[in-house]
Amino acid sequence: MFKKLMEVLHRENLLKQSFDTLEVMLEKNRETFKLVTDSMVTGKEMDINIHKEDKKINRYEMEIRKKILEHVSINPEQDVTFALILLGATRDVERTGDFMKNIYDVSLKLDDGFLDDKYSEIIEKQIENILEMFDLTHKAFINSDEEKAKKVVQLYQDNICKRSERIIADTIDDKEIKTKNAVIYALLAVYFRRIGAHLANISSSVISPFEKVRYIDNNKELSDI
Repeated sequence: MFKKLMEVLHRENLLKQSFDTLEVMLEKNRETFKLVTDSMVTGKEMDINIHKEDKKINRYEMEIRKKILEHVSINPEQDVTFALILLGATRDVERTGDFMKNIYDVSLKLDDGFLDDKYSEIIEKQIENILEMFDLTHKAFINSDEEKAKKVVQLYQDNICKRSERIIADTIDDKEIKTKNAVIYALLAVYFRRIGAHLANISSSVISPFEKVRYIDNNKELSDI
């Protein structure tokens, strides 16, 4: 279905413009995630204002919504499915930006900075996989690449979710770390899982019929994994 819908992009119209804007959003959020997590791990100041960057993403989302509304108003029977897919993907990209703000804000509250311990090691693996998911999602959605889309969903299910569960379970019973740091590590696990879920949602639109976007084979919603 997605490959057929991609034929829409051979026409220069408001949906094509919205699609191009979504690509910019993905690229910017990938770059921002890298800057935010590098700052968290190294302690170096970022050369961007994370909250201003998020506002830019919000404006992109509003721009896309406006163009899609205009398109379906003028052409109510044309490309509706693709318009809905674009709206959903845009919302997912925007939400990843919100969680980056959360990561930045809570990481500033870590006592003694980003410690070299069992939690920092697993969190760095989460960061590595999410960066890979950003790259794969971009290629999957822009090029209608089903194999890359499947890889995103697999990384989310097999890596991001399982590691996040492990961090949360371990911090609950860990009496050797400060309570504040335990809470922050658990929050980071949740934020990484949510970013992963939104990227998996976007990729699911490449490999699933419209009615099953955001769901996996057992009909469980990706964000609930």
